[in-house]
Amino acid sequence: MAIRMMQFLVAILLGIVCVNVAILVYARTATRHAEIAVRSALGAGRRRIVAQLFIEALALSGVAAALALVVVVVGLREIQAGLLTIAGQLPFWMKLELSGGSIAYVFVLAILSAAVVGVVPALKATGRQGQHGLKDISAGGGGGMRLGKTWTGLVIAQVAVAVALLPTAVYHAWDASRYSIANYGFPADEILSARVTMDLTASSGTPTGTRDPGFRSRFAERQIELARRVAGESQVADVAFALHRIGQEAMSWIDVEGIDLPTEADDYRVEHGSSMGHSVRLNRVSIEWFDVHDVPLTAGRRFSDADTTANASAVIVNGHFARDVLGDQSAVGRRFRYVGLSGDADPDSVELDRWFEIVGVVGNIPPIAEPGTVGARVYHSVAAGQFYPMTLSMRLRVSEPLEFSVRLRDISAAVDPDLQLRDVERPVDFLEGEAGIFRRIAIGLALLTLSIVVLSAAGIYALMSCTVEQRRKEIGIRAALGADPRRILGAIFSRALAQLAIGAATGGGFAALLELASNGDFIGGRGEVVLPVVSILMMTVGLVAAWGPARRGLGIQPIETLRTE
Repeated sequence: MAIRMMQFLVAILLGIVCVNVAILVYARTATRHAEIAVRSALGAGRRRIVAQLFIEALALSGVAAALALVVVVVGLREIQAGLLTIAGQLPFWMKLELSGGSIAYVFVLAILSAAVVGVVPALKATGRQGQHGLKDISAGGGGGMRLGKTWTGLVIAQVAVAVALLPTAVYHAWDASRYSIANYGFPADEILSARVTMDLTASSGTPTGTRDPGFRSRFAERQIELARRVAGESQVADVAFALHRIGQEAMSWIDVEGIDLPTEADDYRVEHGSSMGHSVRLNRVSIEWFDVHDVPLTAGRRFSDADTTANASAVIVNGHFARDVLGDQSAVGRRFRYVGLSGDADPDSVELDRWFEIVGVVGNIPPIAEPGTVGARVYHSVAAGQFYPMTLSMRLRVSEPLEFSVRLRDISAAVDPDLQLRDVERPVDFLEGEAGIFRRIAIGLALLTLSIVVLSAAGIYALMSCTVEQRRKEIGIRAALGADPRRILGAIFSRALAQLAIGAATGGGFAALLELASNGDFIGGRGEVVLPVVSILMMTVGLVAAWGPARRGLGIQPIETLRTE
């Protein structure tokens, strides 16, 4: 969800950038209108003036393109570092680097941008309307180019978009940052986990399948022996098994007795059944798993030996399940059935349309659900050898659990050389990799939020500067006639305040509609507080941006204006 929101914000931000560039270039051309008029009067050709303005715009767009490529290269390196932390290696077809075609495309866009922001205003400034520039200058005006209703509408639209986007940018940045710095809810730095697999070649040398009864029996014996020997080590406090490691539980969909089903199917990949149900994450754990990970029991009971049989129906859920699926209703004693399984789920791990009963509720690990993902967890009990492969978890008494990995591999080889240990690492290592990605997302969203505010202020400042410049004669005459400076300031600010208020009201209304349409996902259900704050913030930013040009307006000397008359 955070990544999709960032894509949406970037797309809208590009629109704000285009509007601001148009405003700033127009304002820049308007302020140089007198210069252009004088050069035209002295015999400079239209083609020469247009070429000069195009070259200036090309230099600016070229520098901007080069800086953009640097930012992209740095961003791709950060993304690659985050993915390598999680996956270990990237697929051979995934290359996070800029191609020659991409670089050429950027500089072609830079040339087109220079043509738009340099040539178009230059043609306007040197056109028939621009021929009256000297007359306007001699009359004491601010130049012949005027800011019409179109530019006023652009300011209103810019403020409206900023007010509409800032709440969701701030909300999702905060949501992503919470996950990136969250406590994992268990001693992730004291646990060592490893994926336990075994060579599929039997002692006879003939390959076999993972569901072969002989292979399963052999794997169960080796798994039990490996757990016994590891538990006997003085450095190990406790040992447990699970089908999936934390954060990689299989996606599934359930139908809870007495709870209405969702009205729309989930768009997640479904392998068995249907996704027309409540989304949960599924895992199978041994009885000791909750003790190893220090997961507290908040209601009901824990698993017992009787729950490890194939026909057992007892399950344990976490707090997010009770909140998200049951609406904070009591979970113990509730029944549900599976209606769909994802490709990550072993089809033998659960049976569709079979009813299970919740016997206990445990704490959440991690305490804060990853933004935009499913936080509800369902735990089934598992016995050694029931499923293949399995994840071994060890709670260690040493300060550096990774140092035990060498001893762990020696024990595994002594039990059976065919046993293989994969992904031997601490949970904190791979969870930190995922948190690092959301930390980068949070930083990106924060930068986008800051960009929206800064660009909006820059656009308002540019328009106010042009407005004051074009009203120079009017302000000077009013000052010469003895008008109160406060009244002059009020006249200058009244237009800006009206534009800001209309823009803030429009943006706030649009954001409220999006919040209603998204069922609270746009601003997290906090629109009644966030929207007024953001509206006031943007109006304050706009007024602050208008203060500088307004002060310059007060500095206009009446004698200068009267002399031109």
